[in-house]
Amino acid sequence: MRSIKFRLCSAARYAPVSLLVFALLMAVLPVWSYEPPAQRPERPDPTGEYVRVGGSRGEVTYGQCDDPHEPSDTWEHATPISYGTQLADPDICPEDDVDYYSFDGRAGQWIVADIDANDIGSSLDSWLVLYDTDGVKLLFQNDDWGGTSDSHIEYILPANGTYYLAVEDYEGRGGLDYFYTIYLSMKGCDAYEPNHSWHEAVPISYSAALTALDICPAGDIDYFSFAGSAHGTSVVDIDAYNIGSSLDSVIYLYDTDGVTQLAYNDDWSWPNVDSRIEYTLPADGTYYLLVMDYAHPSYGGDDFFYQISLSLECSAAHEPNDTWEDATPISYGTRLADPDICPADDLDYYSFVGKAGDDIAVDIDAWDIGSDLDSVLYLYDTNGVTELAHNGDWGGSYDSHIDYHLPVDGTYYLKVQDQAHNGGPNCYYTISLNRATVFLPLVTKNYVP
Repeated sequence: MRSIKFRLCSAARYAPVSLLVFALLMAVLPVWSYEPPAQRPERPDPTGEYVRVGGSRGEVTYGQCDDPHEPSDTWEHATPISYGTQLADPDICPEDDVDYYSFDGRAGQWIVADIDANDIGSSLDSWLVLYDTDGVKLLFQNDDWGGTSDSHIEYILPANGTYYLAVEDYEGRGGLDYFYTIYLSMKGCDAYEPNHSWHEAVPISYSAALTALDICPAGDIDYFSFAGSAHGTSVVDIDAYNIGSSLDSVIYLYDTDGVTQLAYNDDWSWPNVDSRIEYTLPADGTYYLLVMDYAHPSYGGDDFFYQISLSLECSAAHEPNDTWEDATPISYGTRLADPDICPADDLDYYSFVGKAGDDIAVDIDAWDIGSDLDSVLYLYDTNGVTELAHNGDWGGSYDSHIDYHLPVDGTYYLKVQDQAHNGGPNCYYTISLNRATVFLPLVTKNYVP
């Protein structure tokens, strides 16, 4: 009891001093109040509506990802995107999110895929990947482009098909502030590439035109192929200067071997620097065209665009011969293989010198050689007006033929036309003129030894 009493007495003795010290401390020190530690926000996850979305610089926040293109986390669920399209509302959210996009491409297309994130205040450090048509094989990838953390890809596609792009954050982060825009376009270089050799030539046909072509980049050359006809005149026309292009075109025509040059043109009608070729091909077959800039290989680019057209026009080989006064001369033993009834209502006149008593044979071949011509053949007297004979169909075909015994010496005339007054490059024919050989009976005297 003594010890307890002592402690109580001691405490009572020192109490005034303790109270004095406490009062002094309260007067000097600032008032401090205690607050309980902040509670981590609860994740209302029953519906999956809210997710952990990370935050810039490693902060942890919760919110609602609002990318309207989800789900797009695999190439099978890729969001379609087309050339010239910009999507401005996707984001990498939540962390480790990957956004896939799909687009259709053609062999030779020079595509451009561009990400804007850093430039528009996003926290995203983008990583952009281009995948092949299987969605798996990596073709190209890019992290930073142009001095920023944004990504950019330019790539020439190897084949026709559907390709895939994937966007993600370089460090796997994500969140509501990891937004971005994606833009897909084609480089100014045209969709017909590659066509840098005659082996890769782009097909073109008569009565057709190809547009949206260009000589791009500098040093580019473009080859084209076509199934050419020996009948009529093949006309190749380049339009560039006429449509505001910087291209000063040059065009070459090559034979069926792709190597032998048949024709060339630079400026068809100066000061217009566009090119044009008019040529009668030697035979049916596949021919080749080459287009380049006059200053090759120094020039080319997005503004070196052009269009090319191919047509088959009437042959001018024997024109004009639409009247007997303009008749094309023909002689016995001659065969002309390159005329045509073109255009519609065309008439072809021929003249020849005959003698009285000549038995002539005039023959038209058209139907037999695959022509569309249903020929009619006329023979006129030496005045060019009086009809001596005519024939439409001969020998079970639509081709024409005349046999005739000439009455007098002089210049006679022949006329060829279509039965229905049709015409065109495919209404070609051949005409031949021959004099019949007359065999006289052999008369011998009786031999008396």
